[in-house]
Amino acid sequence: MKYLPWLGLALLLQLAFTSPEFPWFLAPVQPWLVVVVALARGAEPAKAGWYGLLAGLLADGVRGLAIGPSGIAGALAGAAVARAWAVFELTGPLFWVGGAFLAALVVEAANAAVYLSLGTRPPHGVVGAAAALAGTGLLALLAAFGEWWWGRTFSPEARRRRALRRR
Repeated sequence: MKYLPWLGLALLLQLAFTSPEFPWFLAPVQPWLVVVVALARGAEPAKAGWYGLLAGLLADGVRGLAIGPSGIAGALAGAAVARAWAVFELTGPLFWVGGAFLAALVVEAANAAVYLSLGTRPPHGVVGAAAALAGTGLLALLAAFGEWWWGRTFSPEARRRRALRRR
């Protein structure tokens, strides 16, 4: 469970984004989905679905929404991203941004379907769903940059390059 601290950080970030002290345009961003995307890389779709279910249920609890719809949507999103990773062999920024976009799209569609099937209105409409897609994609781009920087700075190849420069 090396992703559990990242999920905790993402949920704290989710809580911060929805607070009134933060700028309004950060409210639709779903950082927990970026963790689901990270968990889906290399995982079987069923396993990624379970991770997505856990992350979605915790995200519902943090946001103060009805417990369940984001869990169902997170399970579907985790399975979809894991399947897309296996079929298309996505890597690098394409994996992060494409996976986050796919996950956000699945979550928004599944949330809307669950809420509408219960006879209630979803928490936000089409514009909110588009904002969630864009914001989560931007956060995934930042995650891709962080992964690139980490690999460039701390990889064995980077250590070898630094050692060769010192000689």
